[in-house]
Amino acid sequence: MNTKHKIIGIVSAVLLVISVWLPYVTALGYGTNLLDVPKTKFLGISIIISGILCTAFVTMDKKATKILSIVIASLFLLITGSVIVAIIAEPRKGTSIGMGAILMPLACIGIIVSALIGLSKKKTTTLV
Repeated sequence: MNTKHKIIGIVSAVLLVISVWLPYVTALGYGTNLLDVPKTKFLGISIIISGILCTAFVTMDKKATKILSIVIASLFLLITGSVIVAIIAEPRKGTSIGMGAILMPLACIGIIVSALIGLSKKKTTTLV
């Protein structure tokens, strides 16, 4: 049984959780993660919970869990994309995108790819 897509999914989900503690915005040499700012604390906690759920979902061989992990990862990919666009669209002196904003979309893409590979695997039956 081929489990490479499950390994990709687990590693990507772990990276999704780690990205919450990495700086999203860096200003004048100081970074701010999602748990530092009260307005984004709920988003950070929901990403942690969703990352843990995606870790479980990508290891299951059910079609519904694969689709659910695609939906969750796509949602956070859109959220991170909007944050990156907002930072780029309104540049301020000394402000840049942090590692968390770079790692999160990559982790989401990894989860989506892993789930799509898992969905495309054909079930084979063997006659004994």
